Amino acid sequence: MAFDAADMTSFMSTSYSHGFWTCFTDIPTCCGVWCCPCLMVGLTSGKLHKNNQFDIAACLCSGIGAYRIRRKVQSMFGIQESEDATVCATACCGTCSLVQDIREMNKRSSGTAPQPQMTTA
Repeated sequence: MAFDAADMTSFMSTSYSHGFWTCFTDIPTCCGVWCCPCLMVGLTSGKLHKNNQFDIAACLCSGIGAYRIRRKVQSMFGIQESEDATVCATACCGTCSLVQDIREMNKRSSGTAPQPQMTTA
């Protein structure tokens, strides 16, 4: 199966509030996912599937857990993304995928815009 321009447009979809390649704009989440991906998958999956209880199965099978998180976030918020794009996102850059999903959950679940970052004067 070959990718064409329409597939890449779908993959780079702006249906999410935050772009796929903008994971470095949220340094704490990005660092957490990069340093402890299994734990972040377990915690995030627990929020979505286990009433805020840690999901040990998702933690142990983090690739599948990240895929399930992405599909659940898309379902919850009506985000359109092809199956191929979801698989590519979670398999090729799982960190960016998980950060994007966590940021989407945080933004849309709270019903408010993201909190401003602290800055030094």
